[in-house]
Amino acid sequence: MNIRIVKRPRGEAPEEVRDAWIGLSLPVLPRYSRLEERRSVGVLSGPRSWLAMRLIVLFGRRLRKRGYVVDTTAAVDLLENVNPLAAAWWRKNTPHLLKPGRCFVFEQECCVVEDPPVAGVVG
Repeated sequence: MNIRIVKRPRGEAPEEVRDAWIGLSLPVLPRYSRLEERRSVGVLSGPRSWLAMRLIVLFGRRLRKRGYVVDTTAAVDLLENVNPLAAAWWRKNTPHLLKPGRCFVFEQECCVVEDPPVAGVVG
Protein backbone atom coordinates (compact mmCIF):
# COMPACT_ATOMS: atom_id res chain seq x y z
CA MET A 1 0.00 0.00 0.00
CA ASN A 2 1.23 3.49 -0.85
CA ILE A 3 0.23 6.90 0.38
CA ARG A 4 0.61 10.16 -1.51
CA ILE A 5 1.48 13.24 0.52
CA VAL A 6 -0.99 16.02 -0.39
CA LYS A 7 -0.41 18.58 2.36
CA ARG A 8 2.62 19.82 4.28
CA PRO A 9 3.19 17.51 7.27
CA ARG A 10 3.50 19.12 10.69
CA GLY A 11 6.83 18.77 12.40
CA GLU A 12 10.15 20.24 13.39
CA ALA A 13 11.84 20.22 9.97
CA PRO A 14 11.91 23.56 8.10
CA GLU A 15 8.81 24.34 6.03
CA GLU A 16 10.62 23.95 2.71
CA VAL A 17 11.85 20.50 3.78
CA ARG A 18 8.35 19.45 4.83
CA ASP A 19 6.91 20.91 1.59
CA ALA A 20 9.25 18.63 -0.38
CA TRP A 21 7.14 15.63 0.68
CA ILE A 22 4.07 17.01 -1.14
CA GLY A 23 3.26 14.93 -4.21
CA LEU A 24 5.53 12.06 -3.21
CA SER A 25 4.20 8.49 -3.15
CA LEU A 26 5.56 6.49 -0.19
CA PRO A 27 5.21 2.80 0.67
CA VAL A 28 3.54 2.09 4.00
CA LEU A 29 5.34 -0.57 6.02
CA PRO A 30 3.51 -3.87 5.36
CA ARG A 31 3.05 -4.67 9.05
CA TYR A 32 1.29 -1.29 9.46
CA SER A 33 -0.81 -1.38 6.29
CA ARG A 34 -3.66 0.61 7.78
CA LEU A 35 -4.23 3.85 9.61
CA GLU A 36 -2.38 3.67 12.95
CA GLU A 37 -2.77 5.51 16.24
CA ARG A 38 0.80 5.95 17.45
CA ARG A 39 2.79 7.92 19.93
CA SER A 40 5.62 9.87 18.38
CA VAL A 41 8.43 12.26 19.21
CA GLY A 42 9.90 15.24 17.37
CA VAL A 43 12.54 14.55 14.74
CA LEU A 44 14.88 17.12 16.31
CA SER A 45 13.74 17.27 19.92
CA GLY A 46 13.17 13.53 20.32
CA PRO A 47 15.68 11.07 21.73
CA ARG A 48 18.70 10.08 19.68
CA SER A 49 19.64 6.90 21.50
CA TRP A 50 17.92 3.63 22.26
CA LEU A 51 18.16 4.24 26.02
CA ALA A 52 16.70 7.75 25.79
CA MET A 53 13.81 6.38 23.71
CA ARG A 54 13.12 3.70 26.32
CA LEU A 55 13.01 6.35 29.05
CA ILE A 56 10.50 8.40 27.07
CA VAL A 57 8.38 5.29 26.52
CA LEU A 58 8.41 4.61 30.28
CA PHE A 59 7.52 8.16 31.25
CA GLY A 60 5.02 8.77 28.46
CA ARG A 61 6.39 12.03 27.03
CA ARG A 62 5.23 11.45 23.47
CA LEU A 63 2.58 12.98 21.22
CA ARG A 64 -0.33 10.98 19.81
CA LYS A 65 -0.55 10.83 16.02
CA ARG A 66 -3.04 9.13 13.74
CA GLY A 67 -1.43 8.32 10.42
CA TYR A 68 0.55 5.98 8.21
CA VAL A 69 3.88 4.41 9.14
CA VAL A 70 6.71 4.67 6.59
CA ASP A 71 10.30 3.47 6.86
CA THR A 72 12.51 6.56 7.27
CA THR A 73 15.36 5.39 5.05
CA ALA A 74 13.03 4.36 2.22
CA ALA A 75 11.17 7.69 2.45
CA VAL A 76 14.34 9.80 2.38
CA ASP A 77 15.73 7.72 -0.51
CA LEU A 78 12.55 8.44 -2.51
CA LEU A 79 12.71 12.11 -1.53
CA GLU A 80 16.27 12.22 -2.91
CA ASN A 81 14.87 11.57 -6.41
CA VAL A 82 12.67 14.69 -6.37
CA ASN A 83 14.45 17.03 -3.96
CA PRO A 84 18.08 16.21 -3.15
CA LEU A 85 18.42 19.26 -0.87
CA ALA A 86 15.51 18.17 1.32
CA ALA A 87 16.89 14.63 1.51
CA ALA A 88 20.30 16.05 2.43
CA TRP A 89 18.66 18.01 5.27
CA TRP A 90 17.25 14.77 6.73
CA ARG A 91 20.60 12.99 6.40
CA LYS A 92 22.54 15.83 8.00
CA ASN A 93 20.13 16.73 10.82
CA THR A 94 18.51 13.41 11.71
CA PRO A 95 21.00 10.59 11.12
CA HIS A 96 19.61 8.89 14.24
CA LEU A 97 16.34 8.36 12.33
CA LEU A 98 17.97 6.73 9.33
CA LYS A 99 18.59 3.41 10.99
CA PRO A 100 16.81 0.06 10.61
CA GLY A 101 13.50 -0.07 12.43
CA ARG A 102 12.94 3.71 12.55
CA CYS A 103 9.86 5.21 10.94
CA PHE A 104 8.01 8.39 10.12
CA VAL A 105 4.30 8.72 10.85
CA PHE A 106 2.59 10.85 8.22
CA GLU A 107 -0.63 12.18 9.70
CA GLN A 108 -3.91 11.16 8.12
CA GLU A 109 -4.85 14.67 7.00
CA CYS A 110 -1.59 15.01 5.03
CA CYS A 111 -2.02 12.01 2.78
CA VAL A 112 -4.33 9.96 0.62
CA VAL A 113 -4.20 6.22 0.18
CA GLU A 114 -3.38 5.32 -3.40
CA ASP A 115 -5.43 2.65 -5.07
CA PRO A 116 -3.48 -0.59 -5.36
CA PRO A 117 -2.70 -1.58 -8.93
CA VAL A 118 -5.13 -4.08 -10.42
CA ALA A 119 -3.47 -7.32 -11.53
CA GLY A 120 -3.14 -7.61 -15.27
CA VAL A 121 -3.94 -3.94 -15.97
CA VAL A 122 -1.22 -1.86 -17.58
CA GLY A 123 -1.36 1.87 -17.40
